[in-house]
Amino acid sequence: MGVLAEELAQAHDVTLLTSTRFDSYRLRSMLGLTLERVKTLPITQPLPPHPTRMQRFAAEMHLQKAARGFELVIRVATGTVPPPCGRRSWLHVQVPFAEATSKALRSSMRAAWNKAATQGYERVLFNSAFTAGFASVEHRAHAVVLPPPVDVTPSAQALPWHLRPQNIVSVGRFDGEGHCKRQLELVQAFARMVQGGLRGWQLI
Repeated sequence: MGVLAEELAQAHDVTLLTSTRFDSYRLRSMLGLTLERVKTLPITQPLPPHPTRMQRFAAEMHLQKAARGFELVIRVATGTVPPPCGRRSWLHVQVPFAEATSKALRSSMRAAWNKAATQGYERVLFNSAFTAGFASVEHRAHAVVLPPPVDVTPSAQALPWHLRPQNIVSVGRFDGEGHCKRQLELVQAFARMVQGGLRGWQLI
C-alpha cells in the first residue's frame, strides 16, 4: 500500500488515513518508502492490539466521516470485507478467507468477497493469482492482480543446486492470537521425517 501511495502521489494528492502510528524512518530504512509526497491523517486514537467490537465500530465511523471528502478511497481487506467509503472505492484483498477453513466459512467469505466486487466497490485488487482465484468465476472480470512490489533480482549469482546446503527454511512470524504460521506442526513433521530415516538436512 505504501508503494501504491508513492506511485499515485506522483500525479495526485494522496493521503494515508490511519488509526495506527507508524515510524517514517522505519518505513524508509526497512522498506525503502519515503512517502515524501504522501500526507497522513490520523482518523482516531490508535487502536489497542486487540480492539473490542465497539472500538472497531468507532474507528470505522471516524474513517467514514474522514473519507467523505476524497475522490477515491482504497481499502485493505485482511480477513473481513470493510464497507466502501468515499465517492469511489477500491478494495485491496490480501487474505482470501479467515483462518478457520471449514467449507461453510469459506463459502460465506467467498459470498462476502463477491458481494464486495459488485456492490459499492468499483474495482477489486488482489495481491496474488491465488487470492484472486477465491472470487467466483462470474466476478473475476472485476479482479485485478496487483502483486506486492518485491525486487526478485538476485544480488549475487545463485549457487548451483548440488552446492547448496540441505536446509529447509521457514519464514513466518510467531503469533498465538489466531494467525500462527504453524511452526510447531512444521517441527513435528520434520521430526517424523528424521525418525523415518532422513539424514543430512536441517530445519531453520
